[in-house]
Order: sequence, then structure tokens, then C-alpha cells
Amino acid sequence: MRGVGGGLVAALSVVVSVTGAAPALATVDPGAPTPPQDIVQGLVIRKAPEPKRDPLADAVEAQAKADRKRRPAPPTEMDVRMVQANIKRTLGPDAFAADLREATAGAPDFVTLNEAVRPPEALALPSYAHYRSTDNRWTTETTVMWRTDRWDALSTGTRYLHQRGGTWGTRAVNWVTLESLETGKVVSVVSTHASPVGKGTPDLLPVYAGALSALVRELSAQGPVFAGGDLNAHYGSGRFPRAGLSAGGLATTYDVHGIPPGGTGDHGGSTIDYLLYQPSAGVTSTSQWKMELLSDHDAVAGDFHLEW
Repeated sequence: MRGVGGGLVAALSVVVSVTGAAPALATVDPGAPTPPQDIVQGLVIRKAPEPKRDPLADAVEAQAKADRKRRPAPPTEMDVRMVQANIKRTLGPDAFAADLREATAGAPDFVTLNEAVRPPEALALPSYAHYRSTDNRWTTETTVMWRTDRWDALSTGTRYLHQRGGTWGTRAVNWVTLESLETGKVVSVVSTHASPVGKGTPDLLPVYAGALSALVRELSAQGPVFAGGDLNAHYGSGRFPRAGLSAGGLATTYDVHGIPPGGTGDHGGSTIDYLLYQPSAGVTSTSQWKMELLSDHDAVAGDFHLEW
């Protein structure tokens, strides 16, 4: 027993002599970088494998990306056609229908009508929609029509440009803001009909032109503005409101193409119906012509090129 005990003491002595004193607990250096949270010293952690992808889903996604790359950008140019027609309000239903068919025979993008105090079914044409307020005769008679296969209506509106006493003291316009289904671009179209000098009413054309230009400036924040209508002032005369229209950036197609031979109506060769547009908004008037109607006004038509 003594021999065994002596051997054990000797062995312990060897261990102590080799290792020395028991080591102190390790301290943490606060400046040392923090190891990644998914790594534990001395322990190997295996992450879960990524789920297998569906080959069909991958193929569909790849095809969609390829299609997006190949898809052409929307065009930044387009051509539009517009017609202005004052169809006399005293015409019978058949004559009105005949004049409206004539005005839309060339498939214009936009049509502005004056004196169109008619029931809605009289304005119902294939591929066309229309807007006018029906509050009274002054709001009803300025109608905007547009092709639904090329344009989508974003908003519509009505505004009185002046309300005075006298025979012709009240006038209102209607407008529609449209988005092209081809380009995604936006334009607005206004139907306008100014007062003549009436009994008990002063010449309100300067007031009218100024109010129209104020509306056009508001609408032009979304895109180019077109206006069509009877201004009851001969082009080039002293009453023609050039300064008032210019305040809204509006010009007339007569500035480019001149007055059509014989004028635009049965009023001694007068030219009182207009197509107005904004040259500074990237719109160019490329052509202009007139069409004979049963009404005492001819329709005025024109083509325009737009660049955005």
C-alpha cells in the first residue's frame, strides 16, 4: 500500500511540475471584434440548404425579363386630327345628324361642337364619347367629343368665362383631359363659343379671351391644350383677340395656312370658327381645310403633329 501511495504522489508531483499553477479565467478584450453570431468557437454549425427552385418558374421569370428588354419604348410623336363645327341649334334632328356625320367622316381624334343643345342620343356615335355639362343651355352647347379607340378620358370640367346681364352676357366652356392609348401622353381639348356684341351687353371678347387663356394655362400643366370654337370675331379684324389668346400660348391654324377661300360660313365670307393650339408645347399645325355643312357655319378641320 505504501508503494502505491508513493507512486501516486510522484505522479501528481510530475503533473504539478509540468503545468505549474492553475490558469486564471480568461478575460474579454472590449476592443476585440465581435465574432459572427453564427460562429461558436470550437463548434461547427451547418446552415440549412437553399430550397430547390422550380425550373418552370425560373424559365417564366427569365422570359419575362427578356420580354421587358425587347419591349419598345412608347413613341414620343403622334399625329392627331381635330374638327370644329358650329351646327345651328335651329336645325331639325335629321339635318343635325347629317352635319355631325360630315364632321366625323374623317375620323378626327377630337370634335368641338357649338350650339349642340341636343339630347344625348343625338351625339351617340360609334367609337366616340362626349362631354358637356347639362346645367343650362350655355353649358350644354359647348360639347367635346373624342375617339375612344385612341383616347381615354382622365378628367372633365366646365367653367363660366363670364356671367353678365344682357342677351349674350353668359358664356361657358367644357373641356376634357385625355390620355393617348398609344403613347400614354396627355392632352386637353376645350370647346369654346364667345359672345357677339349683344343688346345691352358690351363687347366681352377681351374678357372671354383672358379667362380662356387662364384656363388653358391651368390645363397645360398636364400637356398640350387644343381649343375649338366660334369666337364671333373675323380673323385679322380689330376685334380678333390675339393678345388675349397669346397669354395662354394659343395660336390659330390661320396663322400658318391662311383663311380658306370664301371664309368659313354663310356670313359674307367671314372667318369666325377657329382651331387653336399651343406651338410652344411641341404641337405643329400640318394641314387645314373646311367642310360644307347644312348649318350656317362650315366645319374647320386640321391635322397636327405632336412631339413630347
